[in-house]
Amino acid sequence: GHTLDAAGVGTALAVNSATTAAIANLTITGGAGSSGPNANSGGGIFNRGRLTVTDSTITGNSGGRGAGIFNYPIESGTAELTLLRVTLTDNTSSDTGGGLATVANGGTATVAIVDSRISGNSAANYGGGIAGSGLVGVSAITVENSTLSDNSALFGGAIFNNGNGGQASLELTGVTLSANDAGHSGGALYNNGNDSAATAELVNSTLSGNSAGINGGGIVNLPNGGTAALTLHFVTLAGNSAKKGGALFNNAGATVNLSATLLVAGEQGNACDFSGGASLNSGGYNLDSDGSCGLTGTGAVSYTHLPAAAVGRRR
Repeated sequence: GHTLDAAGVGTALAVNSATTAAIANLTITGGAGSSGPNANSGGGIFNRGRLTVTDSTITGNSGGRGAGIFNYPIESGTAELTLLRVTLTDNTSSDTGGGLATVANGGTATVAIVDSRISGNSAANYGGGIAGSGLVGVSAITVENSTLSDNSALFGGAIFNNGNGGQASLELTGVTLSANDAGHSGGALYNNGNDSAATAELVNSTLSGNSAGINGGGIVNLPNGGTAALTLHFVTLAGNSAKKGGALFNNAGATVNLSATLLVAGEQGNACDFSGGASLNSGGYNLDSDGSCGLTGTGAVSYTHLPAAAVGRRR
């Protein structure tokens, strides 16, 4: 492969609107964000068109938003980004989206990530690994068979999904989120309605060893003046820690639907914490470690309801 090194001069690679481009077997590094509204974003890549990145590494870039990649259509336009077998690592954002930020900007911003690794990225505020914002439009992110690990931010250590006056959707399938950290809340994922709509659906995925300083070591689900909907199906949350909601923190007015899901408290915090009388909808075959999740439905079990011998075996 080849290396594109911007040597700290500006954005390493820019794709304009109405442009279709593909890159492969390339390392992009040394980018210092010089694109976007404040001319300080998209350190590695700034995409306003249709871009596919394959078998490549984006590392050691910086910027305000999207230090690794900033996906940002022209106003009311469309930007499409596809990452296949891509490594996003060690990128640093002074604001949002250490690895990747995608913002609808009144239009549509889509991101599809497959068989990729997003690790060791950081953002000062939102989304250490990935940050998605509906911003008066539609943001749609899908991640399949990928790993997000060792990312950090104040909110949403791995992922921050933000309705932000529009619609933000997130779908994770076969994804591992591990050892991510949020200084405040949402160690692995922060799903934020923010005066509009944020939806997150996780299937066949694992969240482990994530942490947050205050709420939701694994996940925070917060309407914040809008709607926040979270769906978990065949998901394991184990060994995540926070003062409130080691696995899950759900705020009043937010919706959680789960089935065939395991919620285990970590070193700090109950497995679940519901603020303002919030609750969850248990579709059956769920299990928690301490009875804090209020599970009901067929096959729902809390460790506290198991015979002592069974609890001992699980340890």
